[in-house]
Amino acid sequence: MKLSKLMATDRVAGCLSLNVLKVTVLICLATMVSVPALAASQVPSLPKVIGSVAVTSDSQIYFAENVPGATASIDLKSNDYVEEEFFLSGSANIYRYDAEWNRQLQQADVPYTTRMVVRRPRDPAKFSGNVQFECAHPSLGNTSHWNAVKRYVVRHEDVFVIVMCGADPLQRKSANTAAPTAAHDILKWFDPKRYASINWPEDDGVRWDVIAQAGALLKSKVASNPLAGYKVEHTYAAGWSFTGSLWRTYVNEGFHDQYHMPDGRPIFDGYLLGISSSTSGGGYVPLSNDYNLPVGNPRRTTKSIDVPVIELLSENEAVTNLGPQAPESDDPKSRHRLYEVPARTHSSGPLPGITANRVQLSARGYPSEETVQYVAGCEPQGSDVPMGGIAIAAIDNIDAWVRHGIPPPHAARMKLDPETKKGLKDAHGNTLGGARSAQLDVPLAKYGDYVEPSCAAQSAPSGYRSTPAPGRFMPMWRVALSKEEVHTLYKNEADYLKKFKARLDQMVKERWLLKPEADEQFEAAKANAKAAFAGS
Repeated sequence: MKLSKLMATDRVAGCLSLNVLKVTVLICLATMVSVPALAASQVPSLPKVIGSVAVTSDSQIYFAENVPGATASIDLKSNDYVEEEFFLSGSANIYRYDAEWNRQLQQADVPYTTRMVVRRPRDPAKFSGNVQFECAHPSLGNTSHWNAVKRYVVRHEDVFVIVMCGADPLQRKSANTAAPTAAHDILKWFDPKRYASINWPEDDGVRWDVIAQAGALLKSKVASNPLAGYKVEHTYAAGWSFTGSLWRTYVNEGFHDQYHMPDGRPIFDGYLLGISSSTSGGGYVPLSNDYNLPVGNPRRTTKSIDVPVIELLSENEAVTNLGPQAPESDDPKSRHRLYEVPARTHSSGPLPGITANRVQLSARGYPSEETVQYVAGCEPQGSDVPMGGIAIAAIDNIDAWVRHGIPPPHAARMKLDPETKKGLKDAHGNTLGGARSAQLDVPLAKYGDYVEPSCAAQSAPSGYRSTPAPGRFMPMWRVALSKEEVHTLYKNEADYLKKFKARLDQMVKERWLLKPEADEQFEAAKANAKAAFAGS
């Protein structure tokens, strides 16, 4: 019988209570679970490349950036960037766990065809040498990392690459519906002709080898490399939510160590794991479409490797991030940082606006997202804590760590109430500790699931909600402080702006924000200040 079938849910001090032949046995995972069995270190095979695939009036790239009406997009052409799509074909292994949770081969040489979108400076001479690599999210092929850092990418002249890396059990359930959501299914729904050759296997476990093969291709010298003519120096992997967990699994299950370039260099030179807690159920991705490494298994703790790893959590994940953590380290063999950002939640996107894929899907009759109607004047305002700006600084810091050995800043852990396991609050209702922002240290608002009294007092017509509907993620609204609170903190509007600017300058100096993002934050602060001090 598999170990997964024996496990009970009871945990005591890092141990599991197992029921075996009606005998309860307490086994400590730290001694029970061994390191995954790894294949010998190897250079991955390179996939066959088809393309770039032509774009015509009748055949468009799904989730292209320059789509009319996509208000969240940036104009690649005006930034002298080129967007291309390629298909990659090859064969990959599928892995699974044995009874002791070791990785083992399940099926070898499974054929696949996936797609890669490349956004690059038109002139190779302007290329920074950095490739930012993202796996598309299983749901609709969304690209949270691109959305968060795109403005940095184009001004820094990086290449950005998105690879379709499969689905998950939840998205696969929609395969035979009128509106599929799985990344590979949505491609064929969007344009059956253009994406006819996409061949993603039934088991998503091929993704690990596909990732290694795609990454190695981009650093290779083969003529079919989509970046042939570009001198690729470093490739950085990043993801958010599911894809943040995907990269933790890639690292922890030994794929980073297993695969390398012919000259011994790593395929990926650093990792950013966004909004993924290693100790929560979703903080790890199953090796295949089989059972997952259980919560409480010590192998979930982010592994120390020979390149930098930064974990970037919002408050939503920080309150579940309670187990053992990888140590903060500047050692070249185990560089690691953990940042927990208060007053931000998992589900709030880094950029406002309508994404390109939503525009494209809507134009072809795909069902639109549900909307919530609020009583006039009670529309909640999302958090303005700069999660995207902190992510931009993080990938810039990873590059400085790799290229120049300059370590990034450290942050304290977010402070939690030992009883409720929620954030401990300051006098203004904001969570203490963590990676701080000017919005918290020079506040005009409190952040959380607060309800405006005037909204709660009103009658609630159909569809009314003054707080978010129950869901998986912590609500995190921005609620303005009262006039009385504001005036106890600041003499006037100018005093507030002076203090806010000083905190932003400090964040830039300490490398929590880059100057362009700090400037954006200051412009937003001016508008907030006008509202806060209106009538004063």
